[in-house]
Amino acid sequence: MNDERKIDEFGREIRKCAYCGDEFVATHKLRQFCPEKFGRTDYCKYKQKALIAESHLVQEPLNMIKGGLIPYTKQESPLDKNIRILDKIMNGSSSKLILPNELSFYGYDIYEFNERHKISDNEQYLIKVGDYRMKLQAENKLLITKG
Repeated sequence: MNDERKIDEFGREIRKCAYCGDEFVATHKLRQFCPEKFGRTDYCKYKQKALIAESHLVQEPLNMIKGGLIPYTKQESPLDKNIRILDKIMNGSSSKLILPNELSFYGYDIYEFNERHKISDNEQYLIKVGDYRMKLQAENKLLITKG
């Protein structure tokens, strides 16, 4: 028998919890965690399992990088997507006249913008998206300007 093991007065082994470090009486040979903590059965055991699961989530992208894959890191916001689409449409020019359906062709989300200002009594608006301004012109054309 190992001399380092602690035994209580009834001959049961006293162990240190693998999660919190508190001492507990082991009711069987496989027990590694406190049987009860904060009034909850196997609290430390389930906290340890959650920690291990979380560490696997952190480790997964690192394993993907080692394997030559690029993990999904950041999702583009709808507003950023709209700005990217306007950059593509404008192609470096300071102003452009387009048909509104061109925006939907690129996947532009009409509900994502920085500001909207009413500019006339007949429900016309100036829409600001990033550095861009959009205004509906005659013949159902959309004027996009940058700056």
